[in-house]
Amino acid sequence: MTAVNKEKRNKQLASLLDFSFNQFMKDIHTAIPALIVSYDSETRRAVVQPAINRILNDPPNESMTLPPIANVPVLTPSASGYLLSMPLMTDDPVMLLISERGLTRFKESYTQSDPDSEFTFSFRDAVALTGFGAISTQTAEAGSMSMQSVDGLRHVSISDSRIRVQVPDHTIDVGDSHVEVVSATQIRLVSDVVITGELTVNGEINADDNINVASNKTVDGVDIDKHRHGGVQTGGGMSLPPT
Repeated sequence: MTAVNKEKRNKQLASLLDFSFNQFMKDIHTAIPALIVSYDSETRRAVVQPAINRILNDPPNESMTLPPIANVPVLTPSASGYLLSMPLMTDDPVMLLISERGLTRFKESYTQSDPDSEFTFSFRDAVALTGFGAISTQTAEAGSMSMQSVDGLRHVSISDSRIRVQVPDHTIDVGDSHVEVVSATQIRLVSDVVITGELTVNGEINADDNINVASNKTVDGVDIDKHRHGGVQTGGGMSLPPT
């Protein structure tokens, strides 16, 4: 074998190994964005559609859509019987993370398990991570930790000085020295209300039923039970104000 033929053969072998390696790597999956096809909020499992197409060799430079993946666990913050849940709609983007070993047995009990099969880095062992989809958001309150809608109009935020709950036209602020409830329309308390302490009302009090006062019944310093009127007259005359 001449040196030229040997070099040519080595190049062919290198090309074949390179092609084989690339083909092998196409089935080694680690992470890829996907779109929600359907979601079961009770089981927190989804059917997802990988959002990046696969490039084909034959015909060259063409692509194919990867098939949907069923029974994908959706990761949301949760521990010890509590969780943070949110709706997932069709076409919501998620990020798929692919386990290096099979998850089927682990997903049955969520306890220490052996890998269920010979599969490694397979789409069948994917989990979905939410929060990948928002292209831009409007920060509700800079410098605070916030749970909010993308537009920032509805949020619960925590900062060094207060906790705020806000929706359009309504706000609840809990600070170190105050609690403030502000509404542009109406505040409704649908239950019995017990107030321990002074109540200051800057405005009228309207009642559809009786107002019962147990003790210290005074209005502008006048005792309601023991007050007296001066200048009492018979007939249609007017008495003096209560004292």
